[in-house]
Amino acid sequence: MLTHISIKNFALIKALELDLVKGLTVLTGETGSGKSIILGALGLVLGERADIKSLGLPSNKCVVEATFSISDQETSFFEKNNLDFSTETIFRREIASSGKSRAFINDTPVTLSIMKELGDRMVDIHSQHQNSILHQQKFQFAILDSFAGITSEVTKYQTDFLKHKTLSKKLLELQETNDKAKLDHDYYSFQLDEMQGIDFENIKLEELEQELQTLNNAEEIKAVLNHLSEGIEWSEQSMVSSLNDLIHEVNKVADYHGGINDLKSRLESINIELKDIRSECDGIESDIALDTPRASKLSELLDNIFRLQQKHRVNSMQDLVSKKEELQNRIHQNIQLDSQIEKLIDELNTLEEVLNKQTLQLSNNRNKTKNKLKKEIETVFAQLGLEKATINIVLSPTKTFNEFGKEKIGLEFCANPGSVLQPIEKVASGGEISRVMLALKAVFSKHTAMPTLILDEIDNGVSGEIGKRLGTVMKSMSDYTQLITITHLPQIAGKGDQHLKVFKKVEDNQTSTYIKSLNQEDRIDELAEMISGKKLTSAAKENAKELMN
Repeated sequence: MLTHISIKNFALIKALELDLVKGLTVLTGETGSGKSIILGALGLVLGERADIKSLGLPSNKCVVEATFSISDQETSFFEKNNLDFSTETIFRREIASSGKSRAFINDTPVTLSIMKELGDRMVDIHSQHQNSILHQQKFQFAILDSFAGITSEVTKYQTDFLKHKTLSKKLLELQETNDKAKLDHDYYSFQLDEMQGIDFENIKLEELEQELQTLNNAEEIKAVLNHLSEGIEWSEQSMVSSLNDLIHEVNKVADYHGGINDLKSRLESINIELKDIRSECDGIESDIALDTPRASKLSELLDNIFRLQQKHRVNSMQDLVSKKEELQNRIHQNIQLDSQIEKLIDELNTLEEVLNKQTLQLSNNRNKTKNKLKKEIETVFAQLGLEKATINIVLSPTKTFNEFGKEKIGLEFCANPGSVLQPIEKVASGGEISRVMLALKAVFSKHTAMPTLILDEIDNGVSGEIGKRLGTVMKSMSDYTQLITITHLPQIAGKGDQHLKVFKKVEDNQTSTYIKSLNQEDRIDELAEMISGKKLTSAAKENAKELMN
């Protein structure tokens, strides 16, 4: 339960310290006195978004603290979020003059989402502007499921449903990717087929070009080599023959001069080199074949390589190797996509079997319970002056899974006998809506572990005897949950275990909001003023005492 609120520099509040008690706490005050400001501050410390306009004095920091007495059942939340657990837990929110906001739980910095998650477990705030949630599936299912005692089963289903939703989205994305990949598959396969049979890794392009050049000019090369070989040794006037004659002539005079002997040696070396050249010519000439098929094959291979380089805009054989690997990977990925899709479909089918079992069980429990809930709500209706009102809980199956199962829910309402049950949003008046909402909140709070419930003018549109009945129901509700209500009805205010008055005061031309806890005499005066206005009469005071009793 909420035990203490501290507010500093928030809107019209300079500083405020407020202790709260178990049971029913009522807040009263004139319109515009600042009751909503207190709720705004509480919302801030429970994780709502901050606004620099919340600052009272823009130059000062705004600090709001809320102290809760909590049970050991919440320890798992603290452990999961690495927070220090204490049965007296303090929420703190700070807004700097720069607009920067910070949040703390037990002096540990936390994100707003963590603060809001824990805050939602501590307090349920319902304002008169939230009566529209009466028509929402989430609220209606929450009432029924809490009454049926299947909240944990619903939570488990919703976890599996979220997983199913995530996997379904992933499957759709994979299928879209796969459809596109299939369109590209033939193109990639065609490109890869063009590269098959070409051993890019082991081809030496320059050697192939040289070989083709040799084959294309084989006849001319062989003719030149033949002519060279004959010119060196085999013709009648060959270089070797002529050189031998010269060596013979030089040899005659070699002994007469040392330099001539050197010339002789050099001529003999030239003779040996010429014979070696001639031998190499013969070897090269014999190695060169007139191989037209080989030349054609090489020409075709090189043409393909150059065409592929140009097509894929690359400059080297290594680039072609990389391109080939890329195409192979793309095709392999396409094959893998088919496998992933099959695996995902199997996983979804298995999960759908689980979800179908869960939704069937949820639906059975809801249908078993809805008439009991109907009776309990109608019992509260009678306490609220809607003795003849009827409510019907309608469960309709859906073809697809949703957040709540495989069905939708609706509330049908009829305030008067003989009228036809219709959707509640179409037939209930403003005052009836307030009472229906209170009845549902009464049942809901009784069957949930919500420690604190705050009702902001839920009595809107009612007065007199009906207001008194609302007060009686609220008093009953406060037996099992801390109930704080903002009210303009003395019939409700008189039921409070604690009565707080919100008021404004002008000091030094500055308006501030204050709150004070009323004692017995103050309460009588406040209730009397709510009954008769500023001029307190003895009759109004007697009426106030009667309301308090």
